[in-house]
Amino acid sequence: MPKNKRPCGRTIREQQREIESLKLRLFWCAYNRSVFTETMWEFNFLRTRCGCINCCTRGSVEADDMETGAWHSRKTFNCVWQHAFEQELLVRGLTFKVVCGLTNTGPDHVVVGGYDFYPEHDCHFVIGGERKDWVVVGVGNLLGNATHELDAGLLRYKKLCDDFRDEYD
Repeated sequence: MPKNKRPCGRTIREQQREIESLKLRLFWCAYNRSVFTETMWEFNFLRTRCGCINCCTRGSVEADDMETGAWHSRKTFNCVWQHAFEQELLVRGLTFKVVCGLTNTGPDHVVVGGYDFYPEHDCHFVIGGERKDWVVVGVGNLLGNATHELDAGLLRYKKLCDDFRDEYD
């Protein structure tokens, strides 16, 4: 048996790559698109309390929430959440890009953590639509091309989600 082969027929390097791949898959299971949607909701509930139409559509407001407390821009198009959330992302080193005509079809289409992956965009998040309302969200190459769970972009994304989950709990 060659020195660099193990009984299972794979080299240590191959096994390490598989372990890294599994860790990355576990990361995306733990921090998938629904977790980010919860983070947006928690940010709105804790910081901006916006009740505009876009926040209601995106799921950042629950019907019961509207009955209690002070909510801004109730059922209007004047969103106070969007600018505040985008500033929070930028402060944390997370970037986004608005892309009109965003499509998620074709033979090369990839989904990462429940997000549509747009490798041609050099950012963390890709937002579709002319309205920039955060309803259609995908990931760009700064998150989608991560090769391990300790990637700097993934750690920033994880911290964002964890911080608001902890603050909300």
